[in-house]
Amino acid sequence: MERAIARGIGEGKEGGLEEVLYEAFGPEGTALLIAGITDNKNRTTAEIKHILSEHGGRMSEKGSVEWMFNHVAAFDFDPKDFPKTEEAELILIDAGAEDISKNDSLLIACVSPQSAGIFKKNLEAKSIKAREEYFDYLPKNKISLTNEETRQKVIGLMEALDDNDDVQEIYTNVSF
Repeated sequence: MERAIARGIGEGKEGGLEEVLYEAFGPEGTALLIAGITDNKNRTTAEIKHILSEHGGRMSEKGSVEWMFNHVAAFDFDPKDFPKTEEAELILIDAGAEDISKNDSLLIACVSPQSAGIFKKNLEAKSIKAREEYFDYLPKNKISLTNEETRQKVIGLMEALDDNDDVQEIYTNVSF
């Protein structure tokens, strides 16, 4: 009884949360990285395997999918946060951005996780602060699914994975 209470409040070595990263292939060989946080890795692994098998996917070996993605530190900026909006990309490049993309009304700068601190300091020296900072996995090569049935299977798989309480993020090489 005491052990169950301790686990419930996060005490003891059994009750801790741990990050997990699963590598999988979905329908038609689509690549998936599934990031999560769990208090029971065995349970979560079994649930993920079950979801994958129900939707035409399968778990893969460590390293078989992750190499298809670049792990990056991403920073979101509003172009209005820069002294001159038209020079925003140049400022980000000078600060150390390795890749810059536009998404809606945001500028997204990506750097290696090891360079994130230096990048942030370089921008702070210019009084520029990111709206949001996060780690991300970006596919090295995106694929387009021309078959609508396969596309729907991949969407169904991603929705089922997203419904799992332990899954935090799903990364894929599919371009939607």
